[in-house]
Amino acid sequence: MAPPSPHRSSILNLFKAGVAPVDIIKSLGVPSRTVYGRIKAVNARIRRNPVRSIRKMAKGMKISSRLMERVVKDKRKLTCYRVPKAAILSKATRKKRLERSKKLLPRTRNGEHLVTVFSDEKLFTMPEEAFANKRTIHQASHPASVMVFGAVCADGKPPLLFVEQGAKINKEVYISQILEKTLLPWAQKYFNRCHWVLQQDGGPAHTAKFSQQWYETHLPAFIPEDEWPPSSPYLNPLDYSIWGFTKQGQR
Repeated sequence: MAPPSPHRSSILNLFKAGVAPVDIIKSLGVPSRTVYGRIKAVNARIRRNPVRSIRKMAKGMKISSRLMERVVKDKRKLTCYRVPKAAILSKATRKKRLERSKKLLPRTRNGEHLVTVFSDEKLFTMPEEAFANKRTIHQASHPASVMVFGAVCADGKPPLLFVEQGAKINKEVYISQILEKTLLPWAQKYFNRCHWVLQQDGGPAHTAKFSQQWYETHLPAFIPEDEWPPSSPYLNPLDYSIWGFTKQGQR
């Protein structure tokens, strides 16, 4: 295999700037096969694997990601995008999700969704690397993390609750530390003891028999575990929006 050309970055820089290949050959004094080879190499890699990331292509060709991105966008007129990740759902899960979603519709017709408190827990992990002037200044082998409980309704939200480090959210912790001490007092004051509904996902602490009995005794209403659609994060604003914004602010 022939060694890589030392002019590869210069060739792509000139090509990105709109310089014709013939003029690049004259300017750098390199063989025509070198110039056309570098330009064709980018095109060939894209054709071979169009979902390969800019970063990986740049690393493979030993050029900067920024340069590779400009060649792809400015010269190839292609748009870069992130491949979305989604859970693979079985036929039975899709069917159950559809059936339960249809059962939730009557709640929206009578306006109950406006007094529904959507809740969720999220584990935030500190970035493994911190950067300054494009240099890594810190790298943690075991980055710190914190579990956060959040809730939100149509026009209000309680304060975020940071779960004590090392504590496992089982049914006892969920009821005593999260619902009894945080969410329930806030909801009673916010809704002025009027009707409201608790929503939560299918976590073990949420669906435990002990928890379900507590809801029936202490809450005005809640969405039972057998009514909430499985694998449906887009139904909870914390999942599809708020946690994402919170994580962006963490960077």
